[in-house]
Amino acid sequence: MPRYLGWFLIHHGLNAVFFMLTFGSAVFVLFLDDLGLSKDRIGLVLSLFPFCGLVAPLVSGAVTKFGLKRTYIAFYGIRKGVMLLMLLAPWVLRRFGAEILFAYITIVLLVFALCRATAETAYYPWSREFIPDAVRGWVGGQTNVVVGLASALAMLLASVVMARGSGYARYQLLIGIASSLGVISVLAMVRVPSESPSAVATSRPDWHAMRCSLRDSRYRGFLAGVMLSVVGLASYPFIPLLARERLLIPEARIVLFDVANTVGALISSLYWGWAADRYGGKPLTLVTLALACILPWIWLVLPSGRMVAFVGGLALAAAYGVASIGMGIASFRWFLNDIVPMEGRTAYTSIWYAGSGLAGGLAPFAAGWILRGFAGLSWRCGGVEVHAFTILFAVTSSLTLAALLRYRKVPAEADYRVRDYVRATCRDLRSLIAYGK
Repeated sequence: MPRYLGWFLIHHGLNAVFFMLTFGSAVFVLFLDDLGLSKDRIGLVLSLFPFCGLVAPLVSGAVTKFGLKRTYIAFYGIRKGVMLLMLLAPWVLRRFGAEILFAYITIVLLVFALCRATAETAYYPWSREFIPDAVRGWVGGQTNVVVGLASALAMLLASVVMARGSGYARYQLLIGIASSLGVISVLAMVRVPSESPSAVATSRPDWHAMRCSLRDSRYRGFLAGVMLSVVGLASYPFIPLLARERLLIPEARIVLFDVANTVGALISSLYWGWAADRYGGKPLTLVTLALACILPWIWLVLPSGRMVAFVGGLALAAAYGVASIGMGIASFRWFLNDIVPMEGRTAYTSIWYAGSGLAGGLAPFAAGWILRGFAGLSWRCGGVEVHAFTILFAVTSSLTLAALLRYRKVPAEADYRVRDYVRATCRDLRSLIAYGK
């Protein structure tokens, strides 16, 4: 394995802490809610992160000229400083009021999201080179074990701070810790080798190459599946608000759902990495996406105000962690190994990142609009209470099913079929145990 794998894992571990303590967990949604932002405005703010993926095709040429590694390190470093500006949000609210606060948060997070999108535009073609295809699933599994451990520890810290602290100070403390560790995470990537000049010269990050990529029918089908699945998972960022408002679970316990999520990802990462290399990405993507489609509905039957709701929520969060990490490892391997040609990797990944960003930007915005638009809905149908979250889950589940149908039609060169994957999983259990050793 590459000598620099350790530094690569350190980077992803520390960056996971930064992600979870800032914009990537229930902490951030609760922070925005406590600042007084409405659900539709929270959805709009969350949509900035993926929407900025639309800049990928526009900056890909400049990114390649500046250098993939250099761009990634520079812009991932800058965004850590930008996130520190969120520490001033409570002061802005007190000094200028709610409308100016919303404008301030929007501007700060827009700059942050643009830095993130630019950095990740460089990362994906760069990783296509420094991670060997033959072990991409294995490296993904190892990475997600580290990310899972780091994320779980980060959310345990967040739970303690949320329980013992009060007001905005607890969020500000977490953001300060996260940004400090985030800087160290960026420095760790200095040890990963730069892209080779010859490989960059053949990647052709121009509009002609991007137009050529869109003539690839298999690529178009995969991209459609990605976009539908991203929108189909739009309900998950709002689960903390469901837990707070409908299930009456305290905030400190809600944060523990993220711990359960990362534990689920942690215990399954090595399996998914092994399985992706063994069976291919397509069958695993279909199985995990189907599981993610079912889970939101179970949240609706949990009884409010009882311990069983908290315990059930932990189990559901862990199950989603298993599904989401499997989906990420499998679909990414399927994409990079089977869909993206090496000579066109910058064009293909740029369009993919922009398409994912467009769908990801629409998802939380639309979800927030649905929750606000149906906020007053409350009626029973056959003993089941129908409210805003019910409508949201119905819409997102329909889109997830559409994604499954789209993915099924995308051919994969050497991947197993779903039923063959299930049979082979049982047959190869001994091999899996040996692999783990």
